[in-house]
Amino acid sequence: TGPYTLVRHPFSTFLIPFLLGLPLVIGSYWGLIPGLSCSPTLIWRAYHEEKFLVQEFDTGYKQYQHQVPSRMFPGSFSSCPFYQIAQADSLLTFITIVFLLLK
Repeated sequence: TGPYTLVRHPFSTFLIPFLLGLPLVIGSYWGLIPGLSCSPTLIWRAYHEEKFLVQEFDTGYKQYQHQVPSRMFPGSFSSCPFYQIAQADSLLTFITIVFLLLK
């Protein structure tokens, strides 16, 4: 029910634009640093949370994934540049790769 009928991770759907938009609204470009570092981490977390949920709830969660195909933003998660990197098993490995790409 609610936002979970539109996307499977509504908290991240709200948090990513908030973390990136708030610094722009208040004119603090330094504030973009936390947003740019947290956003890929939220994508990584969502990917690995889904792997866990499929293992734990198997058929029920797969059915939910079929009913609600969008993880965070309808139609855009698989085209996200961090999607393939999100499959890294270690969060430290993931963060290192992201920072190397952004460097």
